[in-house]
Amino acid sequence: MQESPRRYYQRPDASHLKVDTNLTSLTGNGGSIEGGKIGGGHWRYGAGLPGRTPGLELNDMGYLRQADVIMQVIWGSYRIWKPFSIFRKVNINFNQWARWDFSGTRTFLGLNLGFDTQFKNYWSLGSGVSRSSGNINHSELRGGPAIRYPGDLNNWLFLSSDERKN
Repeated sequence: MQESPRRYYQRPDASHLKVDTNLTSLTGNGGSIEGGKIGGGHWRYGAGLPGRTPGLELNDMGYLRQADVIMQVIWGSYRIWKPFSIFRKVNINFNQWARWDFSGTRTFLGLNLGFDTQFKNYWSLGSGVSRSSGNINHSELRGGPAIRYPGDLNNWLFLSSDERKN
């Protein structure tokens, strides 16, 4: 289990992990701390800190895609749902997320800013931009060293007609 694709304890760049050939089972922990506000008022926001230690094994009762990960997520949005001028509703949002392994190495960082609105004629318009750092992938080489993927910058724009009609 130490060398399974969920863990890869044998990775040469994982100084915080060691393969122990005498082990017959693993011990680990997982959990999440989350909080936020979604009801009442114009502001909605939240934050979360899920994590799974390297030795966590859930596959006997569920599915574990990856262990040895700590994530952090922060998001917020401001909504105007009372029609004004030409707008039926307006939303502006911000999201930021990051991921680390248990050695303290940051493996990912991203953020985005978005805007969308619905007009009084039920057409919608939205736009946004996302930026992410290079992703460090521990599993791509199946137990070999990690691979760093380059970061990216994305933007989007959409226009949609009245969704109530065919």
